[in-house]
Amino acid sequence: AELGAVNQGLQHAKLALDAAETNTIPCLSAALGAMAYLYTLQGDFDQAEMVLKQGKSDRMCLSHPVWSAPVPLAEAVLALRLGDYGRAHLAATNLLELGQRSFVPQALYLQSRALLGKGQTEAAHTCLGEAYRLAQELGMRWSLWRICAALGELTRDYGEQQAFYVQAQGILLAIVETIPPLLRSSFLALPEVKARLNS
Repeated sequence: AELGAVNQGLQHAKLALDAAETNTIPCLSAALGAMAYLYTLQGDFDQAEMVLKQGKSDRMCLSHPVWSAPVPLAEAVLALRLGDYGRAHLAATNLLELGQRSFVPQALYLQSRALLGKGQTEAAHTCLGEAYRLAQELGMRWSLWRICAALGELTRDYGEQQAFYVQAQGILLAIVETIPPLLRSSFLALPEVKARLNS
């Protein structure tokens, strides 16, 4: 999905869901969360809502926060696409409360987008600052380039703004080098990627 190959991602998510249902293992909610996220990227919001409802009702996942994290993540992304910023903020907060450190930068980024949608610019900037610090500390390049781009949008100082944009572009170029040739074109075609690389 992060590479722009949404249909291919959905095929893999469906295979994972079939395996989880067959073997009754706790990753069922992870597969459902991934599917909801992919349907959201595809623009099929009704299908995303239906799959999310299944993921949120999976009782087994409650004792496995690492597997359940994709559900609030997908809900936050869906709510942002729908312009429901209150719901997006709550979902991002739920993701943070799971205590999974690897999801924290992304949760803070989503929380900042929700706050921005609610007109709380300063709070959104603070959220992004913490997301930036953690993403750098954890070496999470896939989250970091988006965080840098968002900080560039919110930073009033022109020099800082350009520094964030340059950092986002540098991270993206490094990521492109690691992507298999067959998937590189779909990644480079993503609107947000094109915007940063062509700026």
